[in-house]
Amino acid sequence: RTMVGNAPDLSPLRRVLETLSLTRQPTVATISGHVRAGGIGIMAACDVVFVARHTDFAFTETKLGAIPALISGPLFNRVAPHLVSRYYLSGEVFDAETAYNMGLVTEAVDDPTVAANDWAASVAAAAPGAVSATLELLRQAVAGGLPTLRALQELSERTFAGAEAQEGIRALLEKRKPVWGAFEAR
Repeated sequence: RTMVGNAPDLSPLRRVLETLSLTRQPTVATISGHVRAGGIGIMAACDVVFVARHTDFAFTETKLGAIPALISGPLFNRVAPHLVSRYYLSGEVFDAETAYNMGLVTEAVDDPTVAANDWAASVAAAAPGAVSATLELLRQAVAGGLPTLRALQELSERTFAGAEAQEGIRALLEKRKPVWGAFEAR
């Protein structure tokens, strides 16, 4: 670990969080065990999070005399501040059910790796350009920058007129699986 004066250099964590938020592919976290501080921030920066039911969490920064500032960006994109304030302020440990109820995790399951693999297979069967564009739309909504209904209508019309949607519609009508290989993800 590197230091800047008396403080740890958190730029590597910031770069991981930025990378996760900017990738054009969906990101998934599978978690089992104890998740603390920056680990919660990394998890919160992922699009989908599967955790084992026995997983527990804690924002330990206040117990160390610091604040969970850096991880607040991805965390508050996922969870309303009032839902996490108890744990932010106290450093209390909370369980997977609480994390699910506040929206921090997508699902608490017996085996997060199996759940993630099943989800990834579903995503892989979808049109890559449509997945990328949908991910962008979801991230805009999370950031509070969703376009107007007119702009959303135009976006829908453009995508339905596109090559991927035309292949998907043909495949549905012909009762076959679509062939996405001929299309490049946006």
